[in-house]
Amino acid sequence: PQNLSYEEIVLETTKTKHIDKKRLLVHMEREFSQLLFYFSMAATVLSIVQVYGKPWLLNAGLTLPEFTAIPILLMLAFFFSVCSTSDAIIGKSLSTLFPISSVMGFLILGPMLDIKNVYILKQYMPTSFIIRLSITIAVMSYMAALVFKFFLS
Repeated sequence: PQNLSYEEIVLETTKTKHIDKKRLLVHMEREFSQLLFYFSMAATVLSIVQVYGKPWLLNAGLTLPEFTAIPILLMLAFFFSVCSTSDAIIGKSLSTLFPISSVMGFLILGPMLDIKNVYILKQYMPTSFIIRLSITIAVMSYMAALVFKFFLS
């Protein structure tokens, strides 16, 4: 069954003059359980990268140029951003592997555009709007990371 939309809850409140607390809690539980999968996957992959990937990359001595590191971290921010607080912790741990300007791109894009935000937007907005918004945020985050690189050097 489809989740209750905001409009249905508002319509219900106009009829009864109060929100049925049980319906509201059921709606909140459904939303949380649908997003729980994305939170779990992000936490799992990031834990694997930090425990196994980081030591391997450091021992191998691999470094990425900034023009490729920025898009990589922007994609990671989209797929693995959980919240702005965890983004800061993840960004700090990634700062030893990637240039600081790409980490700044990660920190800028993560809270604005991630997979859970797109999932929520898909329920209420047309796909064309989501695509335009995503492209705009990604381009602006990339440009902000490049500007940060320019001022850093």
